[in-house]
Amino acid sequence: MLNPFAILALLSLPIVYLLHRYHRRPSLKMVSSLYLWTIEQPAQISGQAKEHFVQSLSFWLEILCCLLLFLLLLNPPACTGSGNHHVLILDTSASMQATEIQSEVQTSLDNRGQYDRYTIITTGTNPSIASDYVPAHQALSLVSNLSFQHASSSLQEAIHLAQSIGLGKIEVWTDQQQSLPSTEIEWHTLKHQGHNIGFVRGEWNDNQISLQLLNTFKTQQMVSIAVNQQVSDTDVETRTLDAILDANDTTPLSIEMAPHVMSVTMELQTRNDKPFQDALHLDDRLDLIPVKPLPLRIASDIDTRLGQAIGVLSPQTPPPLERLIKNPVQSSPMYADLLFTDRDIGGGPTTWRVHFAPIQEAKWTQSIQIHQTTNSIAQDLSAQTIWSYDPNRRLRGHILISTQNIPLLTEEINPQTGKHIFHFNIDRRSPFFQTPDWPILLGNLIEKRQQYTTGFSQHSLLMGETLLGRGLENGTWTIRSPTTDHTIEVSNSILSFTPNEFGTYTISNPDQIPVHRFVVNLTSIGESLLGNDTTKTTPSSIQPEQIQTGSGRWRIWIWLLILGLITWNWRINQ
Repeated sequence: MLNPFAILALLSLPIVYLLHRYHRRPSLKMVSSLYLWTIEQPAQISGQAKEHFVQSLSFWLEILCCLLLFLLLLNPPACTGSGNHHVLILDTSASMQATEIQSEVQTSLDNRGQYDRYTIITTGTNPSIASDYVPAHQALSLVSNLSFQHASSSLQEAIHLAQSIGLGKIEVWTDQQQSLPSTEIEWHTLKHQGHNIGFVRGEWNDNQISLQLLNTFKTQQMVSIAVNQQVSDTDVETRTLDAILDANDTTPLSIEMAPHVMSVTMELQTRNDKPFQDALHLDDRLDLIPVKPLPLRIASDIDTRLGQAIGVLSPQTPPPLERLIKNPVQSSPMYADLLFTDRDIGGGPTTWRVHFAPIQEAKWTQSIQIHQTTNSIAQDLSAQTIWSYDPNRRLRGHILISTQNIPLLTEEINPQTGKHIFHFNIDRRSPFFQTPDWPILLGNLIEKRQQYTTGFSQHSLLMGETLLGRGLENGTWTIRSPTTDHTIEVSNSILSFTPNEFGTYTISNPDQIPVHRFVVNLTSIGESLLGNDTTKTTPSSIQPEQIQTGSGRWRIWIWLLILGLITWNWRINQ
């Protein structure tokens, strides 16, 4: 509503004009300072004289003052920007594609104030702030360009993020029902548009593919599965399988594959070979590659007799020395995962190094040093272990194995180097090395080391997950996605990559040699199971934060300008 005083300031413009237009200026009379002639008596003139077009500086200064006063009293919203601040948490999981999220948010924002601002937090695998204090048109543009494809939704983490930065009232837009009511959260639950059929599980072991298909329809469904088999870099073989899916349930399937098949792409189709029509399309396709076990690389430069005694080496086939031992500086792609040595050489930050004393039977009771162990490696040792020990010997560290309250094996962490040191209380005449338990101890060590194997340990990812590669050659690596190529600079032997599209990826080393393949799918029964068929809003009693999008400093400058114009006008009229 227009300020009435602003109207008065606007009406003062014609008044100032009329005063200057019909104002008679006094005439100039010449007089003698020596009184040489008499003063002429001026004749009385009645009425007003109309001036020509007003061109005086005083007139324009007064007009400008009136205009500035009008602007000051008008208090335009474009300058003040008085509005509310809304915090929107948008669920970007895949199941949101089966809702009307864009239109619902647009309708809500159209009913808000013109000068409201929005902070948007997206929540998929990990929550993130997508925009901060943006106007409505920018918020709508961001919502229309969102990608709903994550296999999970971290709503609670997103709410904690919003609360941690103190944004007041929170609005959540999701397809999940609110579990715990809260007065601080306005919860918008969106319903799913229709039912869904899709792949929710796929594994390829040896020559067997195990599948699981979900059908949320209330009746049995007949589907066709197009199986595209990549048998070489250029050749693809296609076959079609028919399956009957149980109503509102998951159905397991098994497919036999030939040993030479490199990868498989499966797609759900209708009888007329058109894309399968359901509420969610992301799980209608499944990419698979055969999973090959990653070998654990063991490097050793210990004496053969000691290696045979502890079970690392065998008399028939001793493992060759890794390049790591010969040239530890320039062998980053050849890092061993487990290194047995009597010298502190080689390896990387994730290499487990077991240090033995030189081959002397009397020193077999010395400590063994190892890096980055997490749990006891002796949990499977036989209780009948023949272990001679010195009852007077004291060991430092956390006790792993003990008998009669006497520690036999302890683990100590060196605070300076971070090394884990294993202290053994073994008598030099102990028959421990002649029993199967010492190889069991090393076997447990190797088994626990498998989870830290160098290379790429993942072959199948969900959208939002990150692929990690360890112990790699530094340089420029290439990751070929289904549509484009990505170049990644590897430093410190670590590669990190988060995919942004579904399909099969190929990773090549700096020599452009393919070394790893992985796939990205939506295999999440939680996202494929579309069960919400109602729309509900849980209101909040908290009001949005009151904000000023513009500064009020402009008023100070206008007052100073008006004061300056009045002073100037007074001076020129003196």
